[in-house]
Amino acid sequence: MASAAVAKRAGYSSGWLTLFALLLAPVYLFVRAKRLRQTPTYGFVWIASFIVSIILRTT
Repeated sequence: MASAAVAKRAGYSSGWLTLFALLLAPVYLFVRAKRLRQTPTYGFVWIASFIVSIILRTT
């Protein structure tokens, strides 16, 4: 994560970028599924796996 350290020293905050990235992925998956007329399973799987990863990380 050398680039994160460089960005922080340059005065850029990564908090909002992290939040944006976390919201962008599932939104993209849901929009993609809707446009392709598919079920939004990929979006739900992404959210479920993200929650499981948080639970596993805290234990």
